[in-house]
Amino acid sequence: MRKIASEQTQEYKNSDLCIAKEYDFKDKDIDISTAKISGRYPENGYCVNTEVKEMIFILAGGGAVH
Repeated sequence: MRKIASEQTQEYKNSDLCIAKEYDFKDKDIDISTAKISGRYPENGYCVNTEVKEMIFILAGGGAVH
């Protein structure tokens, strides 16, 4: 097991409404990030990751994943 402190994360501001933190495990098969989304993201269109597997947990509020 590896512990990663909040201070060791890389923060990404994808937009004014979406700020993500990446926890780098230094593992080619797994990584984790958290995102605070406070509105529609992206503002128009869709966001698609074609090179990764994703698992999504909604901790508060609601959302739609298609």
